[in-house]
Amino acid sequence: MSQTINVGQQLARALSLAYRAIRLYPAGHPQREKAEFAVQSMWSALLTHTPEVVIDLERHEIRAGNTYPAPLGQALQPEILTAARSAGLNELRFEGRGGAERVLAVLELLTQAPGRVRAEVVAPAGPRPDRDAAYALTRYWNAIAQRRERDEAALHEVLEFVGGQTGDGLVRPVALIGGGGDSHPVHAHALDVARLAMLAGRALGMDAAGLAELGEAALAMDVGMTVVPAEILNRPLRLEKDEFRAIRVHPLAGSAWLLATPGIPPLAGVLAFEHHLREDGRGYPQLSAPWPAHPLSRIVQVCDTYAALRSERPFRPPLGEVEARQLLRRLAGTALDAEAVEMLLARAAPAGCVTQNALVTA
Repeated sequence: MSQTINVGQQLARALSLAYRAIRLYPAGHPQREKAEFAVQSMWSALLTHTPEVVIDLERHEIRAGNTYPAPLGQALQPEILTAARSAGLNELRFEGRGGAERVLAVLELLTQAPGRVRAEVVAPAGPRPDRDAAYALTRYWNAIAQRRERDEAALHEVLEFVGGQTGDGLVRPVALIGGGGDSHPVHAHALDVARLAMLAGRALGMDAAGLAELGEAALAMDVGMTVVPAEILNRPLRLEKDEFRAIRVHPLAGSAWLLATPGIPPLAGVLAFEHHLREDGRGYPQLSAPWPAHPLSRIVQVCDTYAALRSERPFRPPLGEVEARQLLRRLAGTALDAEAVEMLLARAAPAGCVTQNALVTA
């Protein structure tokens, strides 16, 4: 909570600096670009907690969704508040990773023509199913991480989204977000892995109850990522060794939380602990003796890798479908279980996937 408040206050300061830079410098000026980049960085940090950010001008606070208000204090320039009020605005509500661009557009309009803000920028966005599912997944994860509770309403919403994605993987390619939607990449990845895992479960002949359990376990297995600092999750470059060590904590944290949360299927704790183990023993957490992973963990490891390869990352574009499948087969027998790789590619999703990435869609 304190981390979110701190990031919210940093965002308020970044908005003030960006507003000043927009007033002083033309588009493309290095000083303006630096200020705008700071807004985008702080925005991404808040999106690790929720896909929605609210700047409440009446209460004078920034909220990540409906939780964790961060008081603006003196961080937000009075000129911004005055211009916003003259435009008749009490709050600014932005959703998804595109919110940073939209809030910067608001600031620019406030420096020029405040009356145009409501009509041109602050109009409600249309339906964004992946954003709503990511918001529900955030609630589900937070209930586990903070209270050791299972939020069944949030889980139901997420599973409905995952099960409702187009494409069956057999005849039509399965639709994945692939980092191209409105949700934070961590949440988008969890939704994609769950979709692939449920396709694998179908190929294995699981009944509805088994599929629901596998889907929940796949959604829950990265809950430990909530302990990773936002600046690491949003780093636009490859991680340094000490940053990667922070990432490697999440299987242990997540499995402990899941096993301590009533109502969560035990499989979730198993997948959380095992999903980064490797066939050649080079994964994590590092163990002192060979560890025979659960058969479903081996399949989910493949789903996890496949979804990651097909997703855009800050430091690389997504792999195309052909390249991703070729790489999975090269990893079979070393990093990944060979039978699990073939099961996913040949039986669960022979038609492959399509993603929302702008660069690669086939």
